[in-house]
Amino acid sequence: MGLIINDPRMVVRTGDTLIADETYKSYPGKFDARLIRRYSGQWDLEAYMKIQFFFEDGSKAHFERMGSKDSPDWADAEKQKYMRAWHRQVRQAWNRHNIGTLNDGCPMSVTFNFYIQEGGWLWDHFEIDVKKTAFSLPGGAQVFPSAFDGDVQLDNTSIEPVSHDTAWNVGEPSMEGYLSSVHEFGHMIGLSYDEYHEDNPHKADKKSAMHSGPEVRARHYYHLLSWANGKVPAEG
Repeated sequence: MGLIINDPRMVVRTGDTLIADETYKSYPGKFDARLIRRYSGQWDLEAYMKIQFFFEDGSKAHFERMGSKDSPDWADAEKQKYMRAWHRQVRQAWNRHNIGTLNDGCPMSVTFNFYIQEGGWLWDHFEIDVKKTAFSLPGGAQVFPSAFDGDVQLDNTSIEPVSHDTAWNVGEPSMEGYLSSVHEFGHMIGLSYDEYHEDNPHKADKKSAMHSGPEVRARHYYHLLSWANGKVPAEG
């Protein structure tokens, strides 16, 4: 078992009220949810995920065919760097002080906290499999959540932001800063759609993280607000 990242859990302080502390395996996302009303009136939602990373070495033939001089095998230092980068990118993109207002007129924040380990055994919410490739462009990412398990397939480029000089970005400046890690995490928390599809009402918003850009939108938290409002009487 490799690197362990263990974020401190959100706590209930004197004067606060714990409204919900529930374990979820599907909706509103595959995480444990803790909803707290602070003494000040502010609402805090903690979404807590247990995640295992598994790293798959690449094919030597693939690396040779691509002309790469990198090793197709994962080094321990590379694995640790990858997990730390994924953790940092997701929390920076998705943790937000104010995602909207609940029925009582008070704002709610959301914080994603994680317990992350490499390999071993864990009663987890998701297993993230990361394959090493010789490709230089972000891609190869998929999420397969279900009510009982969740499988995420990433590769070593999923933590690399799209930049202005990558082929992906030719004619598409909105993609600058796009991260597969951030996009796929949206699917992990219950967003089943991709906004780049022709039938999506937000297909023109190319800067959206659920399209092909770097920016998380307020609408991406709607299902979390809806869940929290179900716990809060309209009169507060």
